[in-house]
Amino acid sequence: MPARLTVQVAATPTPTGGLQSPLAVRIRLTRVGATKQPSYRFVVADSRKSRDGRNIETIGHYNPRTEPVEINVDAEKATKWMAQGAKPSATVERLFRQVGILPDIS
Repeated sequence: MPARLTVQVAATPTPTGGLQSPLAVRIRLTRVGATKQPSYRFVVADSRKSRDGRNIETIGHYNPRTEPVEINVDAEKATKWMAQGAKPSATVERLFRQVGILPDIS
């Protein structure tokens, strides 16, 4: 009988003596563009960072000001991050459903 390997994700000690929990990664929008002319990027970021703070990876962009609305997402990267546990924000989830990355809820 082969031996079983169990992996537990737990808080790890930091050099200062505190505990550091695993990253809570989200896929969300970050605002770019000039004043009163917003466009957005789809980014993978730590949920504890600010909206326009540092991100891990940029996976696409969204421009709601064009007609039709422009949504460009690297579907392969988006599904890879979601498979690794990244959770999309409510708005990103809605946009992913529009472009077919996530299935529609019927």
